[in-house]
Amino acid sequence: MDPDNIATPVAAALGDLVTLALLAITASILYSVHPIIHVPILILYILIAVYCQRISSLNKETKEILKNGWTPVLSAMMISSLGGAILNNAIEQYPNIAMFQPVINGVAGNLVGIQASRISTQLHQNSKQGVLPQDVAKVNLLNPRITFSGCKSCSELTVNSVAAKMLLLLVVPGHIVFNVAIGLTKGFGMFSVVFILIYLLAAVIQVGILLHIASFLVYKLWSRGIDPDNAAIPYLTALGDLFGGAFLAAVFFIMQKYKLD
Repeated sequence: MDPDNIATPVAAALGDLVTLALLAITASILYSVHPIIHVPILILYILIAVYCQRISSLNKETKEILKNGWTPVLSAMMISSLGGAILNNAIEQYPNIAMFQPVINGVAGNLVGIQASRISTQLHQNSKQGVLPQDVAKVNLLNPRITFSGCKSCSELTVNSVAAKMLLLLVVPGHIVFNVAIGLTKGFGMFSVVFILIYLLAAVIQVGILLHIASFLVYKLWSRGIDPDNAAIPYLTALGDLFGGAFLAAVFFIMQKYKLD
C-alpha cells in the first residue's frame, strides 16, 4: 500500500484526537487549581524547550529540521488562530456550526495532505532538492488548469492532476457520510436540501483551492531547497482550518440571511 495515501490522513486524524483529549484533560486540571501553579509549569516548559533545543542541535538528523522546521509550524499556528477567531465569532451567532467544523476541516486537511505527500515523494524520487524537473519548471503552476487538467508536455503533472481530481471527487461522498452520522446523533432537523447543497459546494470549493495551493506550494518549497515533507502540510492544514471556518460561517450566514431553511 502507498503510505502517502494512508499514513498522512491516519496520522492527522489521530493527531486531532490525541490533541483534543490532552487539551481537555489538561485544561480541566489547570482550571481546578490556583492560577499561581501555572507560573512554575510555564517556567518548566521553557527549561525543557531549551534543553531539547540543545540536544536536537547536536544531532545531525534533527539539526536541519530544528533550523528550518519552526517557520512553517509557527506560521501555521498563526493562520489556524485566525481561523479559530472567525469560528469563535460564528459560533456565537450559529451554535450548530460547531458540529460541522471538525468535519469540514478534517476532510480537507486529510485529502490535501495526501496530495502534498504524493507530490513530495515524487520529487524525492526523481529530482535533486532545490532543482525542479525541467518539464515542471517550464509550466505556470499558478494556473488552476495545470492542477486539475495536467500538461501534455509533463507526465508528472498529468499524474498529479488525475490524483487531484480523484481526491476532489471524494469530498461529496465523504461529507455525506459524516453528515448522516451527525444527523443520527443530533437529529436531522437542522438539515435541508438547500443547506446540504450549499454546504457541499463550500466543501468542494475549499478542497479545490487547497489542492491547487498544494500543487504550487510543494514545488515552490522544493525549488528553494526546503523539504516539503517538513513544511507543506502545516501550511496546508492551517489554510484548511482558515478556509473551512470562513466557508462554514458563510454557509450559515446565507441560510439565515435569505431564510433558506
